[in-house]
Amino acid sequence: MSACCLDLPHSFFFVTLLLLTGFDDPFQRGLVALRQDHIQEAIDAFTAAASAHPNDARVHNFLGLAFMAADRTKDAAAEYLRATELNGQFEDAYRNLGYLEWSSHEHARARSHLERALQLAPGDKFALYYLGRVEMDDHDAASAVRSFERLGDSFDLALAYLYAGRYQDSVKTAKNLPDSADASTVLGVAEAKLGDESGAAAALRKAAEADGGHEERWLNLSRELMGSSHYPEALAAVEQGLRSNPRSYALQLRLGAVHLASGDYAAAEKAFRELVDASDPLPTSAAGLAQVLLRTGRAEEAVTLLSSTERRLGPQFLIVYFEGLALDRSGDRKSALVAFRRAVDMNPENPEAHFGVGRIELVLGQPREAAGELETVLRLQPRNVAAQRLLRLAKARAKEDSNKDVTLPSDIEADREPPSFVGDFLLPDWHPPRSESR
Repeated sequence: MSACCLDLPHSFFFVTLLLLTGFDDPFQRGLVALRQDHIQEAIDAFTAAASAHPNDARVHNFLGLAFMAADRTKDAAAEYLRATELNGQFEDAYRNLGYLEWSSHEHARARSHLERALQLAPGDKFALYYLGRVEMDDHDAASAVRSFERLGDSFDLALAYLYAGRYQDSVKTAKNLPDSADASTVLGVAEAKLGDESGAAAALRKAAEADGGHEERWLNLSRELMGSSHYPEALAAVEQGLRSNPRSYALQLRLGAVHLASGDYAAAEKAFRELVDASDPLPTSAAGLAQVLLRTGRAEEAVTLLSSTERRLGPQFLIVYFEGLALDRSGDRKSALVAFRRAVDMNPENPEAHFGVGRIELVLGQPREAAGELETVLRLQPRNVAAQRLLRLAKARAKEDSNKDVTLPSDIEADREPPSFVGDFLLPDWHPPRSESR
């Protein structure tokens, strides 16, 4: 189905001509001109027709179509709206207006007008399809599923099932689709969600090899391979992706992430440093390089790196948070506490930042304050075992009314870098396609 509101059945214009036999010449000239893609001629003709018949909804609807073809969307919207005002039963105008509003990201209006079009003509596949698109864009996957199910198996239905968390249905639908990189991507992501590592990797590899010029294909494949600890295969996928997309920032970042996850710190440092030295406008590569420095015992160097990155980019949560980790690792816990508190101010809903504050407060003999922060961590992340243990310790110290420094359990003290949090930045979520071209 085309994303253009002019993509109606080929007989549409001719049927209209027959229905309007005897209507004035300007209107018929406009129809012929529009059909022949003579857009300005069509606009002139329909404008003349609208002057002669200002209260005819059909004239305003077709003038809207001509304006839309000329990318004059505001004028088109005005004409479609006028058509609906003149004839509240004119389904074509509601459908065309809804499509235009969807394409302009006015989702609430689009949804209302497309739903009205479907009330008037329940079998209008064009209106139904774009209602589904609106619902997907509004993250209302359950409604999108219902809309696309009425149209039958399609890529969009498989995608809607994926976003709705109906992974088995997504897999079943995707497997019935013609081969395409997008269909394979949806299949691969759905299988990954179901824990089918081999099936997911095979589908995502098929998508990458079919459409290697798009970095998202290789990011998805490498993400799946990293998630199953197949680091050599993930590295090969990233390197292959970089050959097809040599200027891809995301793949260069992923290259560092693969090396970091596999423990090849020298290679990880090289990949991240190339981005940092190129004045990366984002903080991610500096955070990645800081992790390498921390894991190789160079905390002071990490502090210097992060401080200079903050001067260059300005205060950003990711940099400030890792600066807290680096200062803590270097032994400057008072400065680390300041950094973690800044991170909390920047992102109050981040549990790791609160954990950093609570942990350092407990170490520095502030158990009551630490208990408050750790309770926040558990509100945000109820299964955080380290926070549970530290909270018990903080409450016990608070009862003792002690403000002495605390030595933490050795296993918690040894692990000051929460890997799941780091992964959110170096291993982003899946990149399923929004929708196939229509």
